[in-house]
Amino acid sequence: MQLLDTRGANPKLKKTGDAAPFRYAGLSLFPDAELCPGSKAAGCLDTCLAEQGRGRFNNVREARQNKKAFFREDRAAFLDQLHRELFNFTQLRDRTGERG
Repeated sequence: MQLLDTRGANPKLKKTGDAAPFRYAGLSLFPDAELCPGSKAAGCLDTCLAEQGRGRFNNVREARQNKKAFFREDRAAFLDQLHRELFNFTQLRDRTGERG
């Protein structure tokens, strides 16, 4: 499973990237009260945007839930993979001359 989106599949990141000479990496996890600790105080978990946009598709929702489960069940492995992906992203960005 790949954690980061570095190809612009997230329309919000892609839109931002079109306006500036930057390359973005995004990580989307399915939210819950542990991942979004301020959501209870803010009262936004019930109206969360988790299922808006592409989040309404089962495969996208399932991928986000799988990433969340990976984060919770094996945080060390999750962080190791995230570190590798960020390192690879930085190398790609440097090779292409893009800023991040």
